Amino acid sequence: MIAVLGMVLLAFGAGTVSARMITITGIVNDENQIVVNEDNVYTIGETEKGEELVEYVDRKVQVTGNVEEQDGEKVIFVTSYKVLEE
Repeated sequence: MIAVLGMVLLAFGAGTVSARMITITGIVNDENQIVVNEDNVYTIGETEKGEELVEYVDRKVQVTGNVEEQDGEKVIFVTSYKVLEE
């Protein structure tokens, strides 16, 4: 019985990645992404703050939000941000 319950939980949990809150600093590009460096690029998820953030193309920003992996890409759902001086 316990083994069956464990298999059911694994089946429903497969493929889901829990979000984690992080803060990153990078440059907003014209593809709705934040580029931290060539190995760390985050797609800006659809949130109210994310929609504001995409207006700052080519600007350096500090962003806090929940990160999830979707289709092999890191997506950040922005909860707050600030535009940094160059």
